[in-house]
Amino acid sequence: MVLINADTLAGLDEDPAELSGYGPISPETARSMILDALHWTPLLQDPTNGEILNVGRTRRIPAGLKRWLRARDGTCRFPGCSVAVTHADIDHTTPYSHGGPTDHSNLEHLCPKHHRFKTLGHWKARQPRAGTIEWNSPTGRTYTTDPALDSLLDGNTGSNRFPAPRSPVAKGPGDDPPPF
Repeated sequence: MVLINADTLAGLDEDPAELSGYGPISPETARSMILDALHWTPLLQDPTNGEILNVGRTRRIPAGLKRWLRARDGTCRFPGCSVAVTHADIDHTTPYSHGGPTDHSNLEHLCPKHHRFKTLGHWKARQPRAGTIEWNSPTGRTYTTDPALDSLLDGNTGSNRFPAPRSPVAKGPGDDPPPF
């Protein structure tokens, strides 16, 4: 595995790269190795905390990205669901089979029941911004869920270290309760 920053790969700087199990290597050597590789997977890393945010086109989600998603989501991201992430699947919002990347802005936790609703097409989901999920119900109503981490960052933690379950925000005609 060759670790090289994007600017060095593009030739914009000459920072050393790293060959896993060996140590630092010159930028020229790293570029040459990458050009000779039959397959390579780029990783996008958050420079502030080192968490992996994107792994390109792969179904496998690396441990660092899983940790980030667990912290961000807290529970199943379906409106009104409070199933903990430990009992939920990580799902591609835009399916991997339809070109969806393995990226924090295209992944969310769904409990098995709601994962099935989405997979079968009963409910449709999209992420207009990373972590915010917009759901379209079979009746045409739209519900938005925000990540649990947003309430933690806003200081809205109360006395409990876990955020309260998210309340869905309905957009549509009338004020009747959500159809779950």
